[in-house]
Amino acid sequence: MTQRYPEPVVGAFILNRKGEMLFVRSYKWPGVITVPGGHIELGEDANTAVVREAKEEVGINLKPIKLLMMHEAIYPKGFYKKRHYIFLDILCLARSSKVKIDGDEIQGYVWQKPRAALKLKLDSFTRATVLEYIRKGK
Repeated sequence: MTQRYPEPVVGAFILNRKGEMLFVRSYKWPGVITVPGGHIELGEDANTAVVREAKEEVGINLKPIKLLMMHEAIYPKGFYKKRHYIFLDILCLARSSKVKIDGDEIQGYVWQKPRAALKLKLDSFTRATVLEYIRKGK
């Protein structure tokens, strides 16, 4: 199926009570670290989508706080498909730090302080959003 329009997706930038962010490994972004997230369904708002995607992918209940950053990703390098996305990266608070990865889209995870996470091999969009989070402060 040929993509006809850009697809809106959410990225969950999840903070736990220790101030750590959740980062994940996914076959969709081979060789780099990213965050949980996915498509906004028809009729669904971005906050509802980020809550649903986090629950599906990493088993976490969360509270969306605010939009951190928007990216337009036109055929992003490193992604497993040639797609055009509009990423809405949302800062969220985890209701617990217990992670249960789905084993399908997500293959591993790590909690990391945002500054320390910059030492990870983050995908370029995740890196830009983490830098924006650090720049703006908490």
